[in-house]
Amino acid sequence: MENNRWDESDKILCYSQTVTMSAVYLLSDTESQVIYRIDYTFIHESDVHEKIFEYSGVVEKSDSEYLIQSLGGAKKISDTTTDD
Repeated sequence: MENNRWDESDKILCYSQTVTMSAVYLLSDTESQVIYRIDYTFIHESDVHEKIFEYSGVVEKSDSEYLIQSLGGAKKISDTTTDD
């Protein structure tokens, strides 16, 4: 997913984020725990800053929809900066 918003004070030219589903664990007939990652890439004038976070949550199936019951805190997986 590409975004065109940025914070000019940080000199971010653009950024993007990609969501990846890592795992789904069945908790009951209607509830599942979901583990997912978000990869953030920030393009600066002189470097590229990449961060990866892992999140967890619980979803519940209600008829044909899945409703978010809870979202857990973020766990930082990596944080790197490379010259552009």
